[in-house]
Amino acid sequence: MPAKIPGRAVTDLSRRRLQGWSGEFADPAMERRFQRHRLRTSRAELRLALLVAAAMFSAFGFSDVALLGADHPSLPWLFALRGLVSVGALLLFWWMTVRPVESLRRLPLNLWMAVGVLTIVAIVPLRDQFFGTQLPAVIVATVAIYLFIPNPMVMRLAHSGLLGVGFLLAIGRLEDAPPMFSQSLLIVFTNLVGFLSARRLSRLSREQFSLLWESRRANRVLMSEIRERQRAQSHLDYLVGHDELTGLPNRRQFFDKAAAFLADSAARPLAVLMMDIDHFKRINDEFGHAAGDAVLERVGCRLAELAGEGRIHVARLGGEEFAVLLPGCPPERAEAMAEDWRRSLHALSIATPAGSLVIDLTIGVSAVRDDESQIDPALGRADRALYEGKRGGRGQVRAAPREE
Repeated sequence: MPAKIPGRAVTDLSRRRLQGWSGEFADPAMERRFQRHRLRTSRAELRLALLVAAAMFSAFGFSDVALLGADHPSLPWLFALRGLVSVGALLLFWWMTVRPVESLRRLPLNLWMAVGVLTIVAIVPLRDQFFGTQLPAVIVATVAIYLFIPNPMVMRLAHSGLLGVGFLLAIGRLEDAPPMFSQSLLIVFTNLVGFLSARRLSRLSREQFSLLWESRRANRVLMSEIRERQRAQSHLDYLVGHDELTGLPNRRQFFDKAAAFLADSAARPLAVLMMDIDHFKRINDEFGHAAGDAVLERVGCRLAELAGEGRIHVARLGGEEFAVLLPGCPPERAEAMAEDWRRSLHALSIATPAGSLVIDLTIGVSAVRDDESQIDPALGRADRALYEGKRGGRGQVRAAPREE
């Protein structure tokens, strides 16, 4: 197992590795996980950007009227282009409001982006005499593409490149074109600043996500280990007080329960039963220990059923010996109950690997005397009564003398 840990560490590091040029995760699965993590934030940022874009393109329509005049022949084309972009932005806003998961789909957004970029380029020759307002618009649009539109870096570069090249080609066709070198420098530096800023923000957000993802993964591992330790501790606690084969309380828990009953006056009179499976050694010798274990398991299960959910306490003391505490049970009733239990167990047909077996028990019965504060004397009397029953022919109930 330890040999697998370094490999897993290398895998986790490779998943969290960032591409140098884009600041995005090199592992596509990790990048998708990051995008799903930021879905709500990205959706909010994109919806705000769409509203701002729709408002700006619409507002510049009034600027067109003020600068060109209401009768300018280019005005209908300008209105149509600006309206196309504004309506597209509002439709995208509505669609992402109705279907939030659509924020992860890139095709609708990038189609609208391409239309918006081409619209900005197309406006240049339509407003050629007012070139002074075009360059700031291109710079603002370039910065917005890099910083305010949640898009993969390759798409940001594609849109900003299309905008910059298209703008330079458009102004190059103007009669009174400004110096191309200075315009190109402005476009290049705007793209450089936008790209570096976007890459830095991309790296920072993904590094934070990597830390969050790693802490959550470590927390899941830790919680799993805690649950496993709790299960192991619960099992150990169970084994401390229970017999693993029969599931009954063991000798230790029997004496703890007896001490609790002896300290409780409501448990008096308190009777004790000692039970032993007759000829159990013969079962092991003739049919094998698997058959013996099956007998013990079935006897323990039946004793638990007979005890029920009350205060009667049944335990396996060891080997084929079982003991029962009967609180609030006088000796006569304890003796009758012991006989009923013996008959019930004798009526069992126990399935074992060697076939069905019928067993019998010998039971010794004793009562705890009023002056006794320990269970050992009563248990000893029940044990002696048990062995008297063994010597007397087995398969019977013997009560200890009350004044012994």
